[in-house]
Order: sequence, then structure tokens, then C-alpha cells
Amino acid sequence: MLLEEFKQCVHLDLKTHLDDKTVESIHDAAVISDNYTLSHKRSFKGQNVNTSSGNYKNQSTERTDSKPVAQNKSQSSYNMSSPKFDTFEKKSLTCAYCKKIGHLMADCFRLQKKNERDNKPKTSACTTPYITSTLECPARQAFKSSFCDYMEEYKPFMSDGFVSIVDDTTLQPIKILRDTGASQSLLLEGVLPLSEKTSVGASVLLQGVELGCIDVPLHRIYLKSDLITGPVVVGVRPNLPVEGVTIIARK
Repeated sequence: MLLEEFKQCVHLDLKTHLDDKTVESIHDAAVISDNYTLSHKRSFKGQNVNTSSGNYKNQSTERTDSKPVAQNKSQSSYNMSSPKFDTFEKKSLTCAYCKKIGHLMADCFRLQKKNERDNKPKTSACTTPYITSTLECPARQAFKSSFCDYMEEYKPFMSDGFVSIVDDTTLQPIKILRDTGASQSLLLEGVLPLSEKTSVGASVLLQGVELGCIDVPLHRIYLKSDLITGPVVVGVRPNLPVEGVTIIARK
């Protein structure tokens, strides 16, 4: 009984589609209607559905016949814009994604949030502010002020250490910045006399917030610090985003 009432409330083409599918339950009808609506993007605004005849007409169509048409009061018609039909429709539809009743997959809030998380870019390198000069403040003064500000913020993650080519011979003092968001440790080029002997014969692609990829060669060095002591593999870059830092160490 409820299934037949549901069929009378939908559009003629959807009703025909449900009849072809030989639907036996209101739940199956809701799922099929959901999928059909998503695959057939059409607008049925301004249309009435007649439950007795199964036909619908467009209210915007003008009659050419001047004779008035008598309406049968015994026939019950559903207006799709009426609150009664809207309530019935929401209770009958099931989202194909979250399986909850009351909305379609195209309007699913959980699916929209998932798409936002998937499209959000992920970074794997630390950043520093880029200062541009203005008419009110010279570029050098602006950079000096900003440099002091973000260096103060980096203090809890800064530490001292030593690096060398092999073991603990000829240690070079360095400044280490621990970056909890980095996926690869980086060494400033020129600190150690690196060669083919220190190279591991591989490189890694790194991506920053600018979403550009760079190919970084990998070398094995000896690191002595409070974070780690021993051989480590680092990427070598001609410059690092933080001034005064020799190594950016990943977590």
C-alpha cells in the first residue's frame, strides 16, 4: 500500500522506471529512485502529479481552449512543492553513501566533508614568511623585524649539533631545526665535502606549500645531536627556507 502511494507521488518517468524494476519494498524503491535521480539530471519545477490518472502537466502551459474544465473533487493530486509531499519524499529517500534516510547522495553532508579533506593539499616542508617592501616600511627593516619574530617562534625547535663524513672525525658544528611536518631531513650544501662515496645513489621528490616538486639527491653522513647520534640519510639543498639553519630534521 505504501509502495503504491510512493509511486503515485513521483514523476511519470520515475514511476515507469520503478514498474520496470518490479520493486517489492519501499526501501528498494527509495534506493532506485535515488540512483535514478542522480543519473538523470532534470528539473521538474512547476509540475503537478495526478495520482488517479498517473499523468502530469506543466502549470506554465497555457490552454488554447477557452472553455473551462471542470475539476473532479474526488480526485486527489499531490503538489510536489507542498509540505506534505516534501515530508513524504524526505522520509522515503535513502542516501546511497551514508545510508541515512532523508536526503540524496548529491546533498550528503558527510560526502561533502570527505571530498574537502581529500582535496586539501598536504605539505612536507617548513616555511618562512616572504617579506615584500612597502612605501611605508623599507624592505630591509621589514625583513629584519619579521626574521626576529619567526626565529623566536622557532626557538623551542632549535638545537645545536655536529656533522662529519665518517663517524665522529672532523666534526662541524651545525644548527638544527626540528620540523615535525617534514618527511625528509635536509642538509645545507657546502657544510661537508660530499662526494660519490657519501651518495646513496638515489634521490627523493619533495613538495612544499607552493605544490611544486624538486628532485633532491640523498647522502649518508654522521650526525651527533640530542635528537639522534649516528649515520643518517639526508637530502642536500643549496639553500634552506630558514636562515641560519644547517639541518632541517624530520620527526
